[in-house]
Amino acid sequence: RYLLYYVTFQQDASLNGTWLLDLTAKSPAPQKLGWFGTYRWRDAEHIIYVPFDPAAAEHSFFEYNVTSGQSRELFPDGTGLTIANNDWRISPDGSKIALVAANGPALNGIWVLELK
Repeated sequence: RYLLYYVTFQQDASLNGTWLLDLTAKSPAPQKLGWFGTYRWRDAEHIIYVPFDPAAAEHSFFEYNVTSGQSRELFPDGTGLTIANNDWRISPDGSKIALVAANGPALNGIWVLELK
């Protein structure tokens, strides 16, 4: 039902960002979202995303609800982890995040985070 995509390197900076398109709308119009970063679908209405911040000491995970347009932080106390090479996935049932963690340039194992 939805198409999620991002645009970068446009001369008109207002065109850059993450966009959501409802493919079932009578007159589909892309909606610019308030965040930019890596993302994965959790289910038909929820997206898990990590905001782009090249200076981040750890990565923060958020869930975006496409129906309400609201985001919520999934681990308010932090995870202490950084994702290596954008290598992370949501489990098929949407209950876990698996990621390859990095400690600087070195890998720090595969971690599994429980989602609520």
